[in-house]
Amino acid sequence: MRTVIGRNFGVVYPGESEVLLGTDYGTGGDGLTGTLAAPAAPTISVILDGTTAAVAITGDAEVTHHCKYKKTTETDWTDGGSRTGDGNISIENLETSATYVFIAQSELSGAYSVHSNAVFAFVLPTGSITASGDSGTAMNALADMIASSSTFQTAVGAAGDAATRKAFALTRIKIAEYPHDDEETGGFARPFALIVTPGGDAANFSSTDSFNIGGELEVWFEQEIPEAYQATGQEANAEMNFKNFVDGVVADCRELSSQPGYLITRSWTRPMGPGRIDDEQIEVYAEKINVSWGLA
Repeated sequence: MRTVIGRNFGVVYPGESEVLLGTDYGTGGDGLTGTLAAPAAPTISVILDGTTAAVAITGDAEVTHHCKYKKTTETDWTDGGSRTGDGNISIENLETSATYVFIAQSELSGAYSVHSNAVFAFVLPTGSITASGDSGTAMNALADMIASSSTFQTAVGAAGDAATRKAFALTRIKIAEYPHDDEETGGFARPFALIVTPGGDAANFSSTDSFNIGGELEVWFEQEIPEAYQATGQEANAEMNFKNFVDGVVADCRELSSQPGYLITRSWTRPMGPGRIDDEQIEVYAEKINVSWGLA
């Protein structure tokens, strides 16, 4: 069966599979041809394997899914390809040490959905090893906690729903990685948090009725000083602005630590006050926080 859309001229004959139930094609559009209803927005997830991203798309049946992506430092989107029906789209040759954002749209006969949820993913440098083991578990859990901090999310400019904000915040948290001196990029995008094990790291193990492990980690926070506080005489405001950022993140994490599913932190201590990272680079503040943690 083929259904006529329109009244007098400009008649369109869509295939039967394109006709949507409950849509009035005679008057639903411009009065002549009508408009097909747009599909629902798809949902996506992304898994990285080296420099290749597998974008899994789920949406309406019998529609075409289009994927787009870009680095967070870029303005224009890159076409990542399309597929009919649910499944994966593979995107290869991504740049290492870069954060990408992925989205998708569903299309039916020229009618496009709103875009999907946005997924952020950081492509690790070549040869990077993911933290594992007991200390690695704690490092990953601490990164998850910091990424859940509303203060940290706001500082890094995360937007969207809760999952999207957290995913973006995670791209600004580095585990056992150090900023490089690349003059073009200036190292990691600021603000960021760097999680490392301190020198002489000692973890306490015990095995009685249950297994427990505890230890310490270092978190380095770094943030650019707002231009308004870079002028002479604004040193106190510059330092207080940075301390408010760090203290806000710590306060959020201490509250999250009491909730199920988050790392148990016993203390957050400041061994020294914040400081400019060197005498010439006056626009950046950095500070180390020692975190005592425990897993039960």
